[in-house]
Amino acid sequence: LGAEGMGMYQLVFPVYALFMVLATAGIPTSLSRTVAEKRALGENVKKYFAVAMCALLVLGLAFGLLMGALSDVLAKRQGNADTRFGFLIIAPAITFVCVISGFRGYFQGQMYMLPTALSNVVEQVVKLAVGIGASYALAKKGVIYAVCGALFGVTVSEIVTAAYMGATYLFRSKKGKREGLAAQISLQGYDMQSGGENDVLQGETSVRGDKNRDNADGRSRSAKKARFEKVSRGELKGMLKVALPIAAVAALMPLANFFDSVIIVNMLKAFGLKQSVATAQYGIISGPVNSLINMPVVVIMSLAVAVVPSVSASRATRDIDGVMLKSSLCVRLAYLLGIPFAFYLAVFARNVIGALYPALSEQNTIVAVNVLRITAANVVFLSVMQIYVSLFQAVDKTKYAVFSLIAGIIVKIVLDVVLTMYIGINGAAIASLALPVVAYFCTLVSYYKICGLRLEKNVGLNLLSGVIMALCGIAVGSLIKNDVASLAVGFAVCAVVYVWLAFLFNLVGKDDIPHLPLKKLLWALHRTIRFWEYNNETR
Repeated sequence: LGAEGMGMYQLVFPVYALFMVLATAGIPTSLSRTVAEKRALGENVKKYFAVAMCALLVLGLAFGLLMGALSDVLAKRQGNADTRFGFLIIAPAITFVCVISGFRGYFQGQMYMLPTALSNVVEQVVKLAVGIGASYALAKKGVIYAVCGALFGVTVSEIVTAAYMGATYLFRSKKGKREGLAAQISLQGYDMQSGGENDVLQGETSVRGDKNRDNADGRSRSAKKARFEKVSRGELKGMLKVALPIAAVAALMPLANFFDSVIIVNMLKAFGLKQSVATAQYGIISGPVNSLINMPVVVIMSLAVAVVPSVSASRATRDIDGVMLKSSLCVRLAYLLGIPFAFYLAVFARNVIGALYPALSEQNTIVAVNVLRITAANVVFLSVMQIYVSLFQAVDKTKYAVFSLIAGIIVKIVLDVVLTMYIGINGAAIASLALPVVAYFCTLVSYYKICGLRLEKNVGLNLLSGVIMALCGIAVGSLIKNDVASLAVGFAVCAVVYVWLAFLFNLVGKDDIPHLPLKKLLWALHRTIRFWEYNNETR
């Protein structure tokens, strides 16, 4: 696609992501929780699935049509009228995403995770295959055609994934019916075998068989009617009470990206850049740079959020000390992992961009390197901020997360307009720090007021470890000129140095290891690096 093509793609995709979040409205998560609770109580769950799916279909169709109707307006507001074709191509995908999310919520509520995992694989494979194929086929006609080809891949992937999820649901339903029928036939066979012993027993088993068949028929009729049973007003309120806060939090980050897509290109044009150059630079900051920032954030979140359910459990049992201990561990993990990743991206920015995006021109490479170095700190702030958001959800105080994110978005919008207009793309990079930084401090203060959790004392030692690691990385980078080799060797050296310092400064203590994954490895490292503690124990 090139830098300009990535810019056009990133103008369309944030709007699509926002519409997608608004259309699902937190319903899938609410459905999964409701299904899990009602299933545990032995209640019928099909009616909740039917209600949720109807709501998702209506919302999906409405937001899909709305995007199509607003395509021309959105494209003009973003400063690139050609992107209207992209909005028209991707708009139908919203309806199918809603269908997919409904099936995922239902299956997850039944603790049946395989369809969700396989559907993600199907979605990504089809998106990649169709998107790349269509982009190459249409690239000769122009940049916008190639972008539309990539967006067409998104729509096709959602259609195929929705078909897969629907087929899985039907197969699972028919399998359940076959198993019930087999059980009924088995029971009838048992009655026939035992019926030959004597007439009295035959009569009794015949009566029992008739009753069982009547019960089975009754269950069958109940199953058919299950989806048409009414959900009470109280049950609907309960589902909405869960869905709305989740939807609000989920919508705010796509909303911030949407404002970026509207503001940055227009402000870069006001700064004096041509439309094609402005679009290309927006593509760099929203495409390669944001992808590199988000990669470590996802890894950190997957490790740290694993502790969050135990926070909910401690809160449910009114174990305040447990809430404090586990919350502190989540936050410390985010600092412990986020700081070295941020320093690594800042030190090896040129090598990362050169290795992963060799097709960028020299000028665009310089832009990408500068922007990545400015925004590398977002790895830390985004990670810690999102941990606090998850902790607020765990203690049922989601509204504080919503207010914190809104404050960050407002500050970011103001800085986006002012800094981008006068500094250019580097101004937009500086402004991108505003949302996570403001939200970080707001969530920090709010969580302290709720649970008494202060800023971690070891953050200074984390930063010192990161600085020492970065100096070692700079030394490696100066010796190795090949981008790929420099990245590999630099990562190995930085990892060894930082891990050694983390244990030396006791950033990972004995009390932390039992709550973390890879316990055996962590204990071995702890014994090796802090050997004097174990020498004292053996005396």
